[in-house]
Amino acid sequence: MLRLFHWTTTLLAIILPVMLASSAPFAAQAAGEDDIPGVPTLVHPESGIATTGINYPPMGIPTFVWNAVPEATKYRIQVSNSSGFANLAIDQTTYATSFTPLTHLADGEYYWRVQAYQGFNWGSYSETYTFTKDWGDNGQIRPILVSPVDGDKLGQIASTDFSWQSVPGAAAYLFEISSEPSINSVIYSATT
Repeated sequence: MLRLFHWTTTLLAIILPVMLASSAPFAAQAAGEDDIPGVPTLVHPESGIATTGINYPPMGIPTFVWNAVPEATKYRIQVSNSSGFANLAIDQTTYATSFTPLTHLADGEYYWRVQAYQGFNWGSYSETYTFTKDWGDNGQIRPILVSPVDGDKLGQIASTDFSWQSVPGAAAYLFEISSEPSINSVIYSATT
């Protein structure tokens, strides 16, 4: 936006005598007021992928990456479980071109987008990408039983008789004992 300014001088006559000769208008643009930044290009995670505890350990939450916009000074990333971004799981401003959330995202489908900031203005949002968070990777992430070995007969049962390999990102385990292999008749259950 161009603004019209008028000027005159009095004390600068010795230094700038030419300026005294005219009080003509000149055009000036206030720095940054009309700067609209470009639109970021999303890089990672690619649209349509599944994020799991296997490909994004330990929690299946990706690091979001986008290309820099020339002269942008910061970015806003939004992640939502609705395509219209009505419910924001993440609404964060960053100076970097990547963002790793520290918050937990429940399993499900998510949409993400980024916009750039320059001068005094936010630009348009990027294209929207989707990803599906499935921490357990369709049951692929599960504890591996270590002891007792399948088929062992125990006279008395103590909690120290049972062990398993831990699963990255697991906050707790549901431990169940059953009198049948299908685990339909649970005789003991505990969360550890």
